[in-house]
This record gives sequence, structure tokens and C-alpha cells, in this order.
Amino acid sequence: MFVQPYVCENVLIEGVTIINSPMCEIHPVLCRNVTVRNVTVSSHGPNNDGCDPESSSDVLIDGAPSTPATTALRSSPAATPTGGGSPDPRRTSSFRTAR
Repeated sequence: MFVQPYVCENVLIEGVTIINSPMCEIHPVLCRNVTVRNVTVSSHGPNNDGCDPESSSDVLIDGAPSTPATTALRSSPAATPTGGGSPDPRRTSSFRTAR
């Protein structure tokens, strides 16, 4: 993971460009109130998800990350800090793809 906030609140990732990251560029895990906006991703690896929020709530992705990656947006199943599954805590998630 290139940018991975872990158990954070009030996360803003805005106006950045990520180039040649080896895998999942933006991967918030167990976070609350996350906004990803105006992000450009330029990576060509085999597992380059542009933005992959995992077990996070109140997520807003405003505009799909501009990327030739495998997947621009992906929402992962729940996980616990120890790696095991748990009930999915994700609730209000919004994905606006128009810029």
C-alpha cells in the first residue's frame, strides 16, 4: 500500500499525484470520515487499485482516481486489526465519479 491511513478519523487526501506505486495506491483501513478528492494515479502493476477503502465508514470519493490501474475504485470486505473478519462497519459511503 502506498498511502494507508490506519484507524484514523477525519482523513482528507486531496490534490495528489501518485506515480509507479507497486500496488493499492490509497487504502484507508478502519477509518471514519474519509474524503478522497482530485487524485491522479499513474501505475501499471498487476494489483493497482486506485482507491480501496477497507472497513471504513463515512467515506466520500469525489471523482474516481484518474488511473490506468486495474481498478479505479474498490471497497474491501471488513477486517479486524488482527486480520480476521468482523461484521462490516462500513456505512455511509459515497462515490461521485463526475469531475
